[in-house]
Amino acid sequence: MRTTHLLLSSLLCCLPLVTFSVQAETVADSDNVFLPVLIDETAPVEEADAPGVSLEETIYSESQGEATAIPVVTTTEPAAVATAASRMMGKPEVHTADELLALLTRAERIASGLDEYTTTDPIALVLNGEEIDLFKRENYRQNKALVDLAARLEAFNIVDIKVCKYWMYQRGIDTRDLPPFVQTVPEAEQEVKRLQKAGYVQF
Repeated sequence: MRTTHLLLSSLLCCLPLVTFSVQAETVADSDNVFLPVLIDETAPVEEADAPGVSLEETIYSESQGEATAIPVVTTTEPAAVATAASRMMGKPEVHTADELLALLTRAERIASGLDEYTTTDPIALVLNGEEIDLFKRENYRQNKALVDLAARLEAFNIVDIKVCKYWMYQRGIDTRDLPPFVQTVPEAEQEVKRLQKAGYVQF
């Protein structure tokens, strides 16, 4: 028995430094001697895959030349609210053909949903200057493209063109000189104030 203990002690000293637990197990031999059985507890333990995370998306960032998956939890942010007005109006400031064309084009973009503003009502355009001359019958050929655009937008209820009757009176322009889709108002500034009180916003 003493010899057996000495042999075991020598074997244990030669083994690597690992953690063992000793369990007694009966070895079937003639002497019915109990020998220890060594169990290695330092073996790696396989871990179960982590469950998938809901509401995540994977983004990839380059790290040492390899793509590494990084889970990022996404959050729903409130959508930006677009600037909108239920009623809108425009008024020329320099009274030129280019300015009037820009106003008509902008109104068409708004109606098409291509602008920051949106509206379902006709856009009021209040004219009280030299741009009114563009609509005169005698000037139609020179301004055909502009007048036709205005007529088309009026027909589709995109714009509502209003001209100042007081300005026309001072210039000797008769309402019969203008196309029928143009509406006259007594005075432009008073019309602008009236529209503003009604909730119209100038663009």
